[in-house]
Amino acid sequence: MIHCWNRLLILICCLMEFIWAAELSDTCRQALWMPNKTVNAVCQEGNTVYIGGEFTLVGPFTGHGAPVSLSDGKIVAPFTQFKSEVIAACADGSGGWYVACELQERTYPNTEKGYITHLLIDGSIDTHWTLTANNKTNWLVLIGKTLYVGGTFDSIGGQRRCHIAALDAATGTATPWDPHANAEVSCIAVTGTTVYVGGSFDSIGGQPRKYIAALDDVTGAATPWAPNANSVVNCLMINGTTVYAGGGFTYIGKRVQYRIAALDATTGEVTSAWDKYTNSDVSCLATNGTTIYVGGGFDTIEGQPRNHVAALSATTGDIISWEPNPDNMVNCLAVSGKMLFIGGHFASINCLSRRFIAAIDAQTGMATPWNPKANNVVVSLATSGTTVYAGGGFDTIGGQTRNNIAALDAASGVATTWNPDASRDTDDPSLSVVNA
Repeated sequence: MIHCWNRLLILICCLMEFIWAAELSDTCRQALWMPNKTVNAVCQEGNTVYIGGEFTLVGPFTGHGAPVSLSDGKIVAPFTQFKSEVIAACADGSGGWYVACELQERTYPNTEKGYITHLLIDGSIDTHWTLTANNKTNWLVLIGKTLYVGGTFDSIGGQRRCHIAALDAATGTATPWDPHANAEVSCIAVTGTTVYVGGSFDSIGGQPRKYIAALDDVTGAATPWAPNANSVVNCLMINGTTVYAGGGFTYIGKRVQYRIAALDATTGEVTSAWDKYTNSDVSCLATNGTTIYVGGGFDTIEGQPRNHVAALSATTGDIISWEPNPDNMVNCLAVSGKMLFIGGHFASINCLSRRFIAAIDAQTGMATPWNPKANNVVVSLATSGTTVYAGGGFDTIGGQTRNNIAALDAASGVATTWNPDASRDTDDPSLSVVNA
């Protein structure tokens, strides 16, 4: 009996910590699936712990970044749990990931401080990859053996590098490449021998360049390509001979152009067939070759209603009749096969519940059954093989819907299949909460 009560007290402590971050051990944090809101009642019968309260979801404690299966939306284990928000990720080409965090305090349990981590194929931290940086990284792009990074740092990989750097992908040390931006670099896209960059700078590669530039991949010098936007460029993407840019600008490529533009990769001028505009900022871009996907805070594009995400023809620029209609901002996009994966602040796609992350059919615009159920905002997505790596403000993803009552396996911490679904009764709102 004493053993049972001790175990129950430990479970209660874990649940309380899961709810609003009491200072308990990392072992306790990782033991049980966590609810997304308050727990009011706990009891144990045999090997099952029953919880009741105000929650609608239970899921594994993941930290702020996790690999998720593209087939079923479940966590791909094992993986490293990150203590601060994951704001960028890219595949390492060998089954692992490079991951950039908002803050230096990185993992559970704490490892050495650092803004970028290399994760191996088994989910563990690469202890042979050492990186020092003095501020955050917004963007990661791996090209061959070089990891290009952009952010707010002015020292990284053991060298002074202002806001942009090229790192040896094997060791994390900075290469001699040094364009030296004078303000934040938000995005990077590479093709051939040219590195395209966007951000808040007005000088880079030894030349005045406003918010967008092209750099030589050997010398780091700015090329003659100079579209010169009038405000921040948040995202860049290359498709053939066209560089697509999105952000908060209203002028770019020598013409008025609201927040999205298709630029000739040689001249830097806006292509005549792609004269589009949105009514609010563009945050992200993706392509499957024939279609350009656009995400952000907008609700119209070229005067047509499109809530936060839209699809345009890469050839003509025509708006495609494809309308997923997320109900809030889209922060990130990733294409895999016939699916477009999106992350953001939304809670629904075409009135179907999809919280913060979803997979959309690239043909129909409808949400697929894939539904990892994050409990907070998703800000970054990267795909590799059968996995998408998600990062953001969440601390659980890959969970299951449980309305106000759930059963957890006391040994594994995982939710059982038992699901009475104590949903809200519209005639008596108090029935939506299970109390002790």
